[in-house]
Amino acid sequence: MIREINRKPVRSVEDFERLVRGLSPKQGVLMLIMRGKATLFLSIKPE
Repeated sequence: MIREINRKPVRSVEDFERLVRGLSPKQGVLMLIMRGKATLFLSIKPE
């Protein structure tokens, strides 16, 4: 489950869509992910 995108909370599909629409194709993104009982940050950088 995605909890945050670039330190902004994701509480719904609408939040996710709004935040993703605001990203530039060349911009990296930091996501806070909940997987089972573990929470981790995932950094994605375009090449």
